[in-house]
Amino acid sequence: MTTQTRLLRRTEVERFCQIGRSTIYRLMREGLFPVPIRVGPRAVRWPEHELTAWLARRPRATGETGPSAAAARGPQPPRD
Repeated sequence: MTTQTRLLRRTEVERFCQIGRSTIYRLMREGLFPVPIRVGPRAVRWPEHELTAWLARRPRATGETGPSAAAARGPQPPRD
């Protein structure tokens, strides 16, 4: 049995990941976002399973504030 993966267009990726076009390409340049597959001379697609895995690795917003939240995050580098 073959499992087919869904390939998403950029506009679908924007909706799926809730980020904009410039953010997608900036994260790709920084090596922090999946690189698309070329499917034609002027067309690329992102495998849905790669985007799902990327989202799963993103940090969760806890909504917590104060000392306990800071302790849970661990030591932070000093700010200038």
